[in-house]
Amino acid sequence: MELKPWEQYNKATYMSGCSLFNYFMVMLWKIITSNLQVICYFFMLLGLMMNGGLLYMVYPFLVFGIALVNEERPS
Repeated sequence: MELKPWEQYNKATYMSGCSLFNYFMVMLWKIITSNLQVICYFFMLLGLMMNGGLLYMVYPFLVFGIALVNEERPS
């Protein structure tokens, strides 16, 4: 008895549990690194709130300075 094309098992496209877990971990790592600036800003603000002082006031100015430098100009 021959199986229909939609009933056939294709080993090349099947992902085992281990490789599916690895794929998930790689995608999680890409999500984290693509939003790394948000994580850094969060910890910067958390440090500013926990240890308020003149030294920590430098960080917000650096963030605004970097944002000005990274601003793209129209072509």
